Amino acid sequence: YGFTQSEYDHCLFYMTKDTDMLIVLLYVDDIITAHTRGTSVRSAWADNFSSKFRWTDFGTNLQEFVSIRLRQAPGVVRLDSERYIMELASEVFPGGIHANYAVPARPELPSLVDDA
Repeated sequence: YGFTQSEYDHCLFYMTKDTDMLIVLLYVDDIITAHTRGTSVRSAWADNFSSKFRWTDFGTNLQEFVSIRLRQAPGVVRLDSERYIMELASEVFPGGIHANYAVPARPELPSLVDDA
């Protein structure tokens, strides 16, 4: 399909055609695509890919990848690992976390929270 494999990350592939660009990132059994807005390059690739492989195409509505949640708004992309952290905490603390902690945990460290 004319992709070039990145020399920096072997899971990353990209292709350009005129002013259009399609980037495909593969990780185990997950795929992320990014493309030039307003072009059909991604949909043409997805149609071709679907003719060869069975997969679920979530389109451009990416909400989670490798346990990182992505939230998008105009001009902003927010990333967090809240679900992963909560799952890990429930494994380590099956009864829940019931302790309170002072900020900062060590008194000699400067506080990032106003006491007022």
